[in-house]
Amino acid sequence: MDQQDLKKALKQAQDMQEGLLKVQEELSSRVLEASSEDGIVDITMSAQGDFKSIKINYNLLALKYPSLQEACPVIEKATLNAIKRATEMATDLTKAKLKIISEGMGIAEN
Repeated sequence: MDQQDLKKALKQAQDMQEGLLKVQEELSSRVLEASSEDGIVDITMSAQGDFKSIKINYNLLALKYPSLQEACPVIEKATLNAIKRATEMATDLTKAKLKIISEGMGIAEN
């Protein structure tokens, strides 16, 4: 590797590092919202997985499940479902941002 190739490689590494830092900053400030399939639970989180809030739609829950004994398992399932959806959204967003960086650097994906 000659001096010119080395400079080019170092420049690419620096550009990639800057791109990764920018993506990290974007992801930390990006707020994602996801709901359970039944709409009972809403989750708000950053794209980096920092959960901000969990809201339960008690009116909808009460309409469907009048007793607490019936409602508790539904709340648990709906909460887990909403968390999974929010996490998938964050993962997809992160992958998309990293793909942009790797394509910009000429790095092929396998």
